Order: sequence, then structure tokens, then C-alpha cells
Amino acid sequence: MEIPEMNIRPARKEDAKQIATIHIKARKDGYQGIIEQSYLDNKKVTLKQIQNITKYIINSTENYLVYENKKGEICGFIDGGTPRDKNPQYPHEIYSFYVDPIHQKSGI
Repeated sequence: MEIPEMNIRPARKEDAKQIATIHIKARKDGYQGIIEQSYLDNKKVTLKQIQNITKYIINSTENYLVYENKKGEICGFIDGGTPRDKNPQYPHEIYSFYVDPIHQKSGI
């Protein structure tokens, strides 16, 4: 499998809506058949979610990364930071890692 040409960069506040959209799409896709479909159908991107992501990006740009394809479209994101465990084994923790379902299994 050929790995797609990608650009990994710190997220910008302008990316918040795309990040929120990928988050919802990936969760709906990933949890289909596991969680009640009516619950998944009701999951939508909200203004509050976009605002929270924007605030997080502004406060920690180095901890929130996006993956862009060669067209400049965001295909996925990852965020992390200080471990939440009391006695962490590693100095950093991944909090979330989502890939848009249309780009999953593409080598990202």
C-alpha cells in the first residue's frame, strides 16, 4: 500500500470546525452497531464543541496536530499532553486520534 502524501502541522483555530466534523463522523462510523443507532444519528457538530476545540487549540497549539492531504484537506487529527495518571510511565499522553472515515485504511 502506498502511503498518501501528507502534511502534519499544528492545528490552527480556523481548523476547529473541520476537527469537530471529523470527530463526529469517525465516532458515528466507529461505533455503528455497538451503540444504539438513534444515539449516533443525533450526534451533530455543535457551536459549543467548535468553541471548546478553538479554545484548546489557542491554549496548546503544539499538542494538537492535524493531518492534511496534498489538497490541503484535513484528513485527521491527534491531540495530547500531560499524562492524567498519577504515576505516568511516559512524559506525554495521547488524548484522541481520529481519522475521517473516508481516509481510514489509506496508510495514514
